[in-house]
Amino acid sequence: MAQRRTESHARPRLVPAVASAGLAALLLLFAATAGHGQFSTGPGAEALYRQAMRDLRAERPVDAEWKLLEALRRQPRHFRSHVALGRFYRGRLPDLALAHLRVARRIRPASDQVYVLLGRLLEARGQLMEAAEHFRQAVRLNARHYEANNRLRAILRTFRERKSVLERGAEQFWRKPNLASLTLYGRMVMAESTPRQALFEFESIRDRLPELPEVQLWIARSYRLLGSVSGEIEAYRRYLAQSPDSSRVRLVLAERLVDTGRYSEASTTLEPLMERLTRGGPLADPELQARTALLESRSLVAQGQAVTAGDLLLQAANFGMDTERIAEAFSQYVALFPDVAALRLSQGYWLRSAGRHAESATAFYRAGMLGEAPRQRSRLALQEMMTQARAVNEALLGLGEFALLDGREPEAVRYLSRVAAWHPANRRAALLLGVVARHRGDLEESLDAFMRYVFSFSDPAAMVYARGNLFWELGQPDVAEAIWGEEPRLIVRFPEILARLAGYYGERHERAAELAAREVLRDLLPTRLANRKRLGQMYLEARRDENAAAEWESIVALLPGDYDLRVKLAKTLLRLGRRASALEQLLQAANIRPLTPELNELLAGELFAQRRYAEALDLYWQIYQRRPDHPDLPDVLPTIALEVPSPPEVRLVAARMAERAGRTEIVMELLEETLRQYPEQEEARVMLAGIHLTRDEAEEAERVIAAGPGQGELSDLRRLGILAEAQLRQEKNAAAAETLGRMVELDPQDTPNRRRLGLLLNGMERHEEAIPVLSVVIEREPADTLALLRLAQSELAGGRQEGGKAHLRGLLALEPHHEEGLSLLIARLLQERLWKEVAPTLETWVELHPRDSVARYNLITAYLRLFDRDSARGHFETLTTLNPVQARRLAPYFR
Repeated sequence: MAQRRTESHARPRLVPAVASAGLAALLLLFAATAGHGQFSTGPGAEALYRQAMRDLRAERPVDAEWKLLEALRRQPRHFRSHVALGRFYRGRLPDLALAHLRVARRIRPASDQVYVLLGRLLEARGQLMEAAEHFRQAVRLNARHYEANNRLRAILRTFRERKSVLERGAEQFWRKPNLASLTLYGRMVMAESTPRQALFEFESIRDRLPELPEVQLWIARSYRLLGSVSGEIEAYRRYLAQSPDSSRVRLVLAERLVDTGRYSEASTTLEPLMERLTRGGPLADPELQARTALLESRSLVAQGQAVTAGDLLLQAANFGMDTERIAEAFSQYVALFPDVAALRLSQGYWLRSAGRHAESATAFYRAGMLGEAPRQRSRLALQEMMTQARAVNEALLGLGEFALLDGREPEAVRYLSRVAAWHPANRRAALLLGVVARHRGDLEESLDAFMRYVFSFSDPAAMVYARGNLFWELGQPDVAEAIWGEEPRLIVRFPEILARLAGYYGERHERAAELAAREVLRDLLPTRLANRKRLGQMYLEARRDENAAAEWESIVALLPGDYDLRVKLAKTLLRLGRRASALEQLLQAANIRPLTPELNELLAGELFAQRRYAEALDLYWQIYQRRPDHPDLPDVLPTIALEVPSPPEVRLVAARMAERAGRTEIVMELLEETLRQYPEQEEARVMLAGIHLTRDEAEEAERVIAAGPGQGELSDLRRLGILAEAQLRQEKNAAAAETLGRMVELDPQDTPNRRRLGLLLNGMERHEEAIPVLSVVIEREPADTLALLRLAQSELAGGRQEGGKAHLRGLLALEPHHEEGLSLLIARLLQERLWKEVAPTLETWVELHPRDSVARYNLITAYLRLFDRDSARGHFETLTTLNPVQARRLAPYFR
């Protein structure tokens, strides 16, 4: 027991106390790219897993953790170890747990256990939508999985309560708006709303609280979820305009600019941080310093400033940036700029600081071959390594070659002669010493050195190889080729001869000879993958697609993580018509890293053609977020959304596209299916009801609106508006009035709906209710003649004579020839015998209706009451013509 405890404490911890998302991503990459043919001593992965389970039951978590990780090292695709580590890390390292469980899901996509664990983990992180999807998938795989069923129901109940939760959060935020309350409310909005709704909410907060810059960060997150890079970048810029000292936000903005290829803007964004680094001023912590240097180096190398980029990479390494990231960046930069000596020098310095002295000596040597100044610095670096007794023989060989290139032959001899006789570098040193002696004219010494070089190979065949190599190094490749041709067996023992000759043939553009050499080299050294990649490319150039595909397929089996090779293979297979195999290669490439937009569209089209709709959906959704107007989307997205379960936001987008294309039946089917699964989706409900209205199906539109959750207390103005329109079309005036009244309560500033309500109440002769509604409309829109008329009607009907007459006069002031208004006012004035006002009003009416004998009779009567016989006489003469009977009644007044 004591011995076991000692071993447990002596064993190093393989996982730190705090893990980041970067570590989880690194684990995923390791699991995806590790080979399957590793050999280890000791128990296998399954045995280690069982031992780990016993350790967990015995409460020895450290031992269990080590054994599970060791099991994955020996067998990276061991499913149960991934699941166990997902459970183990769930409480304290959720990112790492999520990474393990996702790998397990990739290994066994039909395991309901993994989906439940992922759902619980995502639910604990607040990602309810994704959690619900995982629980739903678990139920599809196992309908009797009670935990998945219960958790799914609980999450759906939470979604149904979303509106009330958001309302409470909004009230709490606006009661005391500050950074703390914004943080709580922001999380709530992001969790409970679609990205578009969240964006609208945060933008309204920004407009009302411009002094709270942190709102811009929430806006940026919403834009990121919507796939709008430009919107996200603009939000970060607005935040930095108010808080320019925020280093982390500045770094995030620069990273997004670099990712989108806007390198000069990224450099400008990083200028404040780079100035502090240049002056030696401290940033917040070493991580920020390293990220700043790494981002600036990425920006500069893309702009062709490789030397400065290499210096910044060194700074990033000194600030503690992860070793693998620096190594990867250096290899990428050297591959982009192979002839930039300063970049190779920087690589050599970093390798030396990392303790990789032999690689460092090689990097310094290669850098020194590229120019005078780099040669001097490389020589100094190699001298320093030699004085520190690190990679001494490699350093001596490099210094000797530098001296030889500089023409300092005595110095070259001094260095080369010190290379240890037992070291592999001694052979090349002897060869170079022979070259020096030959140049001096000392044939005896030259011959001695060459003989030592040749006789360092033990058998005659190898000596032939050495003889040929002598002439190769002396710059006579044709002689070397002839010598090697004397002994064909050499190729079997020294395949590098073929590698050299293949390169030599390639330089002379002898394609047939190069192809033959590389084919033989492939047969001799099948693991030399660089040769096989070149061979595949040559097959492709020669239009031998079958050979190229076969070559690359065998390489991909050895290099499963080679993204570029998989893409080349997929394109070749497509040309050969092997669509299923090409699709598989594209899927594997997408698992390694995101495809380019062109390949993304290609993969999506292939998946759709093979009816793998569930996989095609994710890709087409990415295409939509990047390019919403893509011509394939209107035909493809609605079909996929009908065929496979998809999130409601995808179904809504598909429905809108189908609606624009005139495919109404598909739109309705999509919306109805969405509402069956997600009854809380207001957007789908409103859209479906609106379609029913356009088809004159008012009863069906009302049914759809009323079937939604919370129909007893509707608060969505769009739903209420459609409901009111449907009720009006069915002549359900009382219900429509109630609905319109609810809309006015929710939005008192909405004048058009208030007007509709007032006119409806007037038409229903509910005058006492119509008067206050229409009065507000007239206050806001004094020139609304119809509202003035109906208000006057209601006031007159309700006994408010003066108000009614006043509003009729206002109406006639706006529109003097308004017939209905004139008629109402004339009737009221005649009833009250207001002759002075009746006369001019009737004059206007008679102008409009000159043959109206009753109006002329009343007008004559009014003038007579006012003792104005002269004004009445002309109308009396006209009345005599129009209606003699009426005229005879008034004749006594004109004798």
